[in-house]
Amino acid sequence: MNRKDKSLEIVRGVALNGTADRLMLFINGRFVEANQTQVALLAMLHDEAGRVVPYKRLYSTMGHRSAGLRQRHILRQHMVGIKKALDKFKAPLALSVSTGVGYALCEVASATKRGHRPRSKGATRG
Repeated sequence: MNRKDKSLEIVRGVALNGTADRLMLFINGRFVEANQTQVALLAMLHDEAGRVVPYKRLYSTMGHRSAGLRQRHILRQHMVGIKKALDKFKAPLALSVSTGVGYALCEVASATKRGHRPRSKGATRG
């Protein structure tokens, strides 16, 4: 993923009461209210953009020491929340799952990149 891409930014800030650090999520320059576990998971996926992050590392980020069905279910719930935020704020990013391995955050290719152009409405395949 292009590091200059500012569609997703995660910033460490001070909580409103000034007592603890808080991860803040910005998508396309807009602040996104999300729980800290989801932001931490997204930060890890963003750091490893384009590569699958193993379940074990994701569980560790969530604070779980073991890897069982319960942890996988909780992880899936967090990933649904992340996906909804990416969709809602129109981030050019998508979550990908590698069954039995983990998750990856991938950039969605634009139709205008590398010479690809959208077909006009009357165009047919030849």
